[in-house]
Amino acid sequence: TETAAYASAALYAFAAYRLADISYRAALGEIQTFIFLPMIIWGLYEIFSGHTERWWIFAFAFTGLLWSHVISLALAGLTTAVWALFRIRKILTDRKIFAALLKSVLLTLVLGAGFLLPMAEQSMTNELKINMIMFNADLKPFGSSSPWQSLFQFFYDWSYDKPLGAARRVYPGWPLLFIPFLSLLLPRGKRDRLLKIADELTIFGFITMVMCTDLFPWKLFLQLLFRIQFAWRFMMISTVLLAVSCAVYSIRLAETYLPGATSAQRLIPIVIFCAVCGTPVLIESLTNRAYPMDYYRYVERSNALSGSEYMPMNLDREIIEKTGDHVVCEEPGFEMLSGTRKGLSFTFTYRLPEGEKDIVMRVPFIYYTGYRGFRISDDGTQTEIPVTKDSHGLLTVTNGDEPAGTVTVRYVKTAAQHAGDAISLAGLLFCLFFLLKKNRKNSYA
Repeated sequence: TETAAYASAALYAFAAYRLADISYRAALGEIQTFIFLPMIIWGLYEIFSGHTERWWIFAFAFTGLLWSHVISLALAGLTTAVWALFRIRKILTDRKIFAALLKSVLLTLVLGAGFLLPMAEQSMTNELKINMIMFNADLKPFGSSSPWQSLFQFFYDWSYDKPLGAARRVYPGWPLLFIPFLSLLLPRGKRDRLLKIADELTIFGFITMVMCTDLFPWKLFLQLLFRIQFAWRFMMISTVLLAVSCAVYSIRLAETYLPGATSAQRLIPIVIFCAVCGTPVLIESLTNRAYPMDYYRYVERSNALSGSEYMPMNLDREIIEKTGDHVVCEEPGFEMLSGTRKGLSFTFTYRLPEGEKDIVMRVPFIYYTGYRGFRISDDGTQTEIPVTKDSHGLLTVTNGDEPAGTVTVRYVKTAAQHAGDAISLAGLLFCLFFLLKKNRKNSYA
C-alpha cells in the first residue's frame, strides 16, 4: 500500500485537470481543494475498515474544503452522499460507523460556522446574484459542459476567445484513462479487498467523468448545473478517484509482471508514463495561460470580477468605476468637503443648502448587511442613522434635517457573524483540548 501511495501521488500530481487548474486557470480555490479531496477517501476507508476512532480525518477533509472552495465542497458532498446511499444499511446498522459519520458532519459544521452563518445571512437578507443564478439565460456561460470527445484529447482546448456559452474542453489525461483498461490484464482469480475498492473508485471516477460532458442529461438537472457553474468541475472528483484506483492497478500489475522488482523499480514505469503525458500539458499551460499578466494588472486597478455571484443582482459596475471615492448626490447644491476611506469605513463631510431635508447621498460602498451609518457631532458624539441600498446596489444615507455635517459609514459584524466566530472558536479549542488530552494519555501509557 505504501508503494501504491507513491504511485497515486505521481498520478495525481501529473493529472491534466490539476495542471490546468494550477498553471492555466490559476483557480486558487480549486487548487486548495486538491489537498483535501484525497483525505475524504482516506477518512472513509478508515471509518469503514473498523478504525472509526479516526473519524477526524474525514471531518478535517470536509472542513478544509469548506474553507477553500464552496462549489468543491458541494461536489464532494454530493458524491459522498451518493456513495453512502449504496451503504446505507451498513451505516444504519453499525452504530460505530453511524456515530463516526455523524460526528464528522457536526464537527465540520461547527468549525465552518464562522463562514456558513455569515454566508447564509447575506444570502437571505440580500438579493445576490447567487440566489438568481438558476435558469437565467443571461448568466451564460454558467451551465456549460464539455463535448464527450474532449475526454480523449492529449492537449486541452480551453480557449477564452470562444463566445460566451461555448463549451470548454477538459480532459483527464491518458494515464487516468488508460490504466483502468490495463487492469484487465490482471489474473481473473479472486480479487482482494484493495482491488475491489479500486474497482469501485474507478466506476465512480468514470461516472463523474461522464458528468463533465454533454453525454450526461444535464437538462434534467439544471438546478444543480447552474449552481456549480460548469459541468466540467466534476473532473476534480474524477481525478482524485481515478488517481487512487489507477495507483492500485499499477502496483498490482507491477507485482504480477515484475515479480522480482523492488518497490522503487515498480514505480519507475508509472512515473515515466505520468511525466510523458503530463509534462506537455504543463508546458502548454504555462505558455498559453488563460489571461496574460497585463489582464491581472488591469484587475488590480478595476472592479473586474469573474462570476461575481455574491454581488447584488442590480449592481452597476460602471457606476462604481465612475464614483471612485466620492459621495454622489443629485441635489444641485450638494458639496463633499472631504472624504476618507479606510478599509471598510468611509468618512465624509458634506454641505447642503439650508432647509434641504432627507437628501439621499450615495456612499462608495456596495450594500451588504452589516454596514451602519453614524453622524458625528462637533464634540465627537456618534448618532446612528439608517443606511439603505439604491437602485445600483450601492449604499446610501440621508442628511436628515442637518444641512451640513460629518458622516461615517463602516462595516460592523452582525450577531450572526459573532455567533459563527464563537462557535468555530469553541470547536477549535475543543479539538486542541482533545488533542492535548490524547497526547498526555499516550505519554503516560
